[in-house]
Amino acid sequence: MKKSHYRADIDGLRAVAVISVLLFHYGVGAFSGGFIGVDVFFVISGFLITRLIKDEMEAGHFTALNFYLRRARRLFPALFITLVACFACAYFVFSSQHFERFGGALLHAILSISNIYFWNEQGYFDTDAVFKPLLHTWTLSVEEQFYLIWPALLLLLLSARCKPYAIAIIILIGTVSLYTAQFYLAIDANAVFFLTPFRFYEFCIGAVTVWLVQHQIRYWLIEEIILFTGLALICLAIFTFDNNTPFPGINALIPCIGAALVIYAGRAHYLGKLLSNPIAVKIGLISYSIYLIHWPVYVFYQYPAAHSLESSEIVALSVITF
Repeated sequence: MKKSHYRADIDGLRAVAVISVLLFHYGVGAFSGGFIGVDVFFVISGFLITRLIKDEMEAGHFTALNFYLRRARRLFPALFITLVACFACAYFVFSSQHFERFGGALLHAILSISNIYFWNEQGYFDTDAVFKPLLHTWTLSVEEQFYLIWPALLLLLLSARCKPYAIAIIILIGTVSLYTAQFYLAIDANAVFFLTPFRFYEFCIGAVTVWLVQHQIRYWLIEEIILFTGLALICLAIFTFDNNTPFPGINALIPCIGAALVIYAGRAHYLGKLLSNPIAVKIGLISYSIYLIHWPVYVFYQYPAAHSLESSEIVALSVITF
């Protein structure tokens, strides 16, 4: 990503997303919908990856090889270290039964198909999740599968013939994904939660935001209102959703549209400072590492008998994670 494109407010949004996920996983009751932080991450990825590819294509120097090498350098080293550390902990801590199941999850994480593996197991919110230190890697698999598909699709959409219809086609793809996700919630909620086609509309929302930002209305009051609305939608989902909320589907539009509005107006003069303050930016810059570490730390701490964490335990685990 070009330095001129760097936006501190997006790192601030990443901080909001990762903190909400962490506090949800650690059982902080007020953050009952903190799992929506993952959806915010998907919107951010859709925006950043689309902007990156679009800019490089328009400049005439996009290559798939360079794109995938950059993604690999960013994602795989930290993931590999996490997987090795989890393997070592599981070897010494887990029972033979849980270690065998861990082996299956490890293989699928290496192959970037964790989401398929966990779809075929129990649900994300099941109590047995506390024995799965790699459960959270399902989101990485969804992202990596998106990376495999999206560059080729953008190459087609941004070609001379299709370029005038690019936004409409992306909206159409997202609409089909959303409709299918909502329809299948009643049939196979696990599939809708874990599988990439049912999450694709979240990336599409981020992608469309690239074009919206290019034609942004730069009037301070409008920007403040839009940013406030976006943050309010994200907070609404974090504090009112819970394990019983039908999700993703239509309900995921609340945090996803919220994230898109924040990206659109994140540079607002007053509210934008909430996102671009140094602490939020610092957390956002290490959000990937925090996400990778926080769940295994929780699982191995809880094993073999899960319990609700005391405030002191939440603080201690958070300190270890950060």
